Amino acid sequence: NALRYRIFELIEEKSTEICALYGCTFTMDKTWNGLPVLVNDERLTQFVVKNATELFGENNVIAMNHLTLGEDFAIYLEKIPGAFWVLGVCPPEQENLPPLHNPRLSPDEHAIKTGMMLMVENCLKFIISG
Repeated sequence: NALRYRIFELIEEKSTEICALYGCTFTMDKTWNGLPVLVNDERLTQFVVKNATELFGENNVIAMNHLTLGEDFAIYLEKIPGAFWVLGVCPPEQENLPPLHNPRLSPDEHAIKTGMMLMVENCLKFIISG
């Protein structure tokens, strides 16, 4: 989040300098209506990865590259530690899916069972571990 605000500062600073060179002015709207950066708790992320690996096997748990998505779950993670994960929902007979919020998106509904299994496993092990 600090980088996001620093970017606004840099844009304003450099734009002022450029405008001064050309005798013009600019106005910048600093309103930020976006979501905060989603940052998973490292310990809980490792916990989820361990549980997922035990449930589904190492070949079915894939580490993802960092994404630049808007995700409202980030608001929760500003308040309490947590881990956001993504289920593979592409049906086996397809190579890829249309993007989210697309009327042609038709995810594999078996993923619901997979997601619920992981959620229950996480909850039970979290409660047991105290």
